[in-house]
Amino acid sequence: MKILRSKHGLTVLYQHFDSDLVDIRFYIGCGAIDEKDPAEYGLCHALEHILFAGTKSRSWLDITRAWGSVGAHSNAFTSFDKTVYLASSLKTHWQETFEVLADVVYNPTFPKDRWEQVEKQAILSEIQGFQDDELRRLDELIHAHALGSNFHTVDGNAVDIEKTTVEDLHNIYNKFYQNNNIILIISGDLTESQILKAVNKYTFDKGDNAPKRERVSFEFNFSPIKIHVPEMEQVLIDALKPIPYPSTLRSQIALKVGTHCLQEYLFEELREKRGLCYMVSATERMDIPNNCFMKIETATDRERLPRMRRAFREAMEKFIDEGLTKERVAHIKARDQMSVTADSENIMASADFVWEAWENQIYSDPFRATKDIISALDAGTIRRAMRKALDGKFKLATMTTTED
Repeated sequence: MKILRSKHGLTVLYQHFDSDLVDIRFYIGCGAIDEKDPAEYGLCHALEHILFAGTKSRSWLDITRAWGSVGAHSNAFTSFDKTVYLASSLKTHWQETFEVLADVVYNPTFPKDRWEQVEKQAILSEIQGFQDDELRRLDELIHAHALGSNFHTVDGNAVDIEKTTVEDLHNIYNKFYQNNNIILIISGDLTESQILKAVNKYTFDKGDNAPKRERVSFEFNFSPIKIHVPEMEQVLIDALKPIPYPSTLRSQIALKVGTHCLQEYLFEELREKRGLCYMVSATERMDIPNNCFMKIETATDRERLPRMRRAFREAMEKFIDEGLTKERVAHIKARDQMSVTADSENIMASADFVWEAWENQIYSDPFRATKDIISALDAGTIRRAMRKALDGKFKLATMTTTED
């Protein structure tokens, strides 16, 4: 990984790839965790929509056609800690692709008609779609119930989005879209001079006055919750708990490997041995800055729910001693190294590795650094990480039919 600086002070991270493709991503430190006032909830995500609505030199249609004419792929997404604008194209068209993406990020015009008639309506439809997705709805409900007033969803709510004006969006843009809050990541077979020439031409000084992110903490509510939804075939089950935040890449990877071991063990105990469910997912969530959560998801039916609860509790109690065997750790490590190797050959997966390495102040090849850490991990280190992570109780949420 190379660290470059534009003439205006923009940080550019470059990862070389022997590829005929180039991947370009602007990472903005603007996410749900930065929306302090309830009137701002969902606005970082709304910006993601309005920036594609037009620039000083391009309409929304011009933007779409410019990328379409060179076969480029473009998208954007917002999370708790960032908003990302991305575009990828053939190497032969990377400069045209970058020019349009930089135009979107640096020169938006916030057209009022487009916001009111199109983008706002699309966001409202998106929110409705999430409410119809029972898995996502349960995920949001357990977090909201557990984390309280300091937590809100990335997308906000329909009532507040209805009230949002382009002036509100412009204010959020001016607050967060500044050079000290933007990282540009480019992956491909380019030279440093090629990158800096394009970056210096199509970006400009936006200042360095974005506010420093405040540390957010939560008073975790462990009370169980049950949500009733009619006409559901299964009982959806979520288990959530706060865990110590792993402050180094090594500790983060140890937690990930251990969590993959937990998922495999639970799958064997609940699905393969007892047939209580179809799937089990265990993940560690570090997308809320300085906070980390362990989350386990599964599902069963009403008749098997009592057995599922007993089996789940017993499996969690036995995991450290029976599930974290040297054999399991060894093959999970091998599987994770294979996954990282696959990502190292996929230019579209490179930006997240570069971003994580940058956040952990690792400036070498992020794929090699990750594989080296996985290789050096021993069962004892993973056992200690998981013992610390699983200490204490989980919050349990179930979503089931009103007949339950």
